[in-house]
Amino acid sequence: FKGMSDEQIAEKKRQFKEMGEAYKSLSLQDRASLVIHFMQMKLQWDSMSDDEKVQKRTDMKQMFKEYLPLTLEEKKQKLQAYIQSLN
Repeated sequence: FKGMSDEQIAEKKRQFKEMGEAYKSLSLQDRASLVIHFMQMKLQWDSMSDDEKVQKRTDMKQMFKEYLPLTLEEKKQKLQAYIQSLN
């Protein structure tokens, strides 16, 4: 939040809260799929080169930046689509 105005900080906090709400709206099975996916990613992390790690961080930051400004309903839809892509 460094260098952000109070309004920008409030907006970011709202967006993060909506991400949590979107996650909580998922079924237990879908949440489990996401948790398993990220656990697998964490296991792969140790075998990645430094360049691959930098690229993965960049990709995940970009994906998150794309999700944040969406409406709550759009966030839910994107999460569902992401989960479907994992299966």
